[in-house]
Amino acid sequence: MENIQSIEIDFKNIQTNDDFYRQLKLKIELPDYFGNNLDALYDVLTGYIKLPLKLNIINLKISQLKNLSDLFSTFDDAENATDYDFMYSCSLENEAVILNK
Repeated sequence: MENIQSIEIDFKNIQTNDDFYRQLKLKIELPDYFGNNLDALYDVLTGYIKLPLKLNIINLKISQLKNLSDLFSTFDDAENATDYDFMYSCSLENEAVILNK
């Protein structure tokens, strides 16, 4: 099996969706025309980026979880569509891993 590329998105300084997409663009070199929305994210994860890829989300705050259910659903859909060539894991700030795919 091919080596899995692993990137980390640190939610310590993420307050908005734009903050998340800005950090993601830096980590996986998204095209300038990327739409900063969940549909564009799904398209990129299932057809633009080099796979396999594991996205590690760290320092997530409990208060951020309620606003991220659509993001995690998009990640789940991308995992299924790529037969798990795209994967993600999440850990809470100062906590153990809560989601590990």
